[in-house]
Amino acid sequence: MIPATFLRKVRLLCLRLLHEGPVPTLRYIMDSCRSGQQRVLRLDGAANLPAAEPSAGEAIGGIEQLRRLRERGLPATFFRDEVAGSTQCFVLLSGGELAGVIWVFDKDSPSHFLDLGAGDAELGGAFVLPRFRGRGYFALLIAAACRSLSGRGYDTFYAVVDERNQPSLRAFDRCGFGWIGGLSRPMANLFARRYRGPGSPSARAGNQPEASAGSKRACVHHLPLRQLDAGAREAWSCLLASSPGAHYQQSLAFAGLKAGLGWDAELFWIEEQGRFAAGAAVLRKPLGILPLAVAAIPGGPLLLPGHEHLLEPLLTGIRGVCRANRVIFCRMDSRGPTSSRPAPEFLRTSPQTWSYWNLPRTIMTIDIRGDLASLIARMHKECRRSYRNSAKTGLLVYEGGPSRMSELSRLMSVMSRRKGIRVRGQEYFNRLGVSGAPIGLTLAEHQGQVIGAALAAAAGRTAYLLYAAFDYNRREPGPNVALQVEAI
Repeated sequence: MIPATFLRKVRLLCLRLLHEGPVPTLRYIMDSCRSGQQRVLRLDGAANLPAAEPSAGEAIGGIEQLRRLRERGLPATFFRDEVAGSTQCFVLLSGGELAGVIWVFDKDSPSHFLDLGAGDAELGGAFVLPRFRGRGYFALLIAAACRSLSGRGYDTFYAVVDERNQPSLRAFDRCGFGWIGGLSRPMANLFARRYRGPGSPSARAGNQPEASAGSKRACVHHLPLRQLDAGAREAWSCLLASSPGAHYQQSLAFAGLKAGLGWDAELFWIEEQGRFAAGAAVLRKPLGILPLAVAAIPGGPLLLPGHEHLLEPLLTGIRGVCRANRVIFCRMDSRGPTSSRPAPEFLRTSPQTWSYWNLPRTIMTIDIRGDLASLIARMHKECRRSYRNSAKTGLLVYEGGPSRMSELSRLMSVMSRRKGIRVRGQEYFNRLGVSGAPIGLTLAEHQGQVIGAALAAAAGRTAYLLYAAFDYNRREPGPNVALQVEAI
């Protein structure tokens, strides 16, 4: 079955060909196929709109004035009603001439991107003729449309704008619209499933379980990793440091590492009282030449203490953006229940079973506070004996820098061949060493030969032993315990 969005696009292309000619239509097709992002904007109510009104010689009209004054040769946007059956629009008249138009969609008329509920309106399909630009007409159109719609019972307004269209973004910003999400081009233009983030109308009007009055309209922001500014990076680091059980795989350094290995890294967050209160780093990878992708939330989402109610709107927002970007499934690591609230209905427990070579993220935890002597005293007696004997047998354990990652990679390869398991390649460990992540490499050496290596990473006040590999015979001292103590 051909998606309705695609059919509307085909009809719009035919309309462009009729009114604008082949060259502008071809230029439009090429521009639509370029990769990029589209921003989903929202305005709650019309109370804070700018007070500007049409000046002398200017007027705001509707569909009747548009149909009476338009003529062939105008851009196809002025004929949107012939494509989608739209009947609501606002036009700006300057000296009796058409200067610009903006179309309006609601739950009873087709919308390109949004599933609209009662009281919601989407402003889209806008155009100001070139000779009338630079006069603030577009912001005037937006404000007039929102005021008029507010008088008819609409209370929430949405728009989807290409991020390259800076004049339009500035106009919506002047009118008080805020950014709540985004969509990727070109798939969003042709085959996109409609946006279903927690700030979108479908999340408010649909059958999603309500978390609380405070989180019902929680705004989920998201940006690709490469677009984060210094302030957002600092706020994310504070969230990571303050979240209980935070995993280093939610760090910016790990997201950058995966971005260098072919993944698209995107950060989602919810703000409360000027700081990040919940967030998740989402990794997405295309499936070859198919217009589909898979995604993962490694290490699980981050939540400040007392903000467990934000988990549901956060995951709902991630799901909406993933659906819009044709993600067929998203795997999320879970550290167990974070609150007594029921999980969102779209979450499914993986059928994956744990085995010796497929271990859960956390096998055991150790309290490493206090001095090293008290830690050794809590060890099993066999571990204490092994640790003390390692120094007597000439085992040297020390911290290695990023340049020694090749030793860990070599030992992992040896273990892979010996036990028949798949391990990370050397490129991964080399990138990890220079990623800037808070990691520590520990090496064990005997008679000039490195026979053991362990890699640990920190996130907030929690550290994780990620990789450990050994290559020694029974006549040599076992480096396991000494490596772990040195890492601690």
